[in-house]
Amino acid sequence: MKIESDEIIYRRATVKDANAMSNLRVRFLNELFHHPFNKESDNLRKDLYEYFLESISKNDFVACRRN
Repeated sequence: MKIESDEIIYRRATVKDANAMSNLRVRFLNELFHHPFNKESDNLRKDLYEYFLESISKNDFVACRRN
């Protein structure tokens, strides 16, 4: 399903979005907690990537992405 509003198209995220979603989540958390990007952040990004791959494919997680 696509929702169009003011020239912005939203769509349901797929496993193809897992990398972008994990990168954005780590950037958000680092900014929120004033935490520099380091090895811990990289490990979290990898774990989030695996989580998004598995949970999106099982329909356990739903997110929308702006196209």
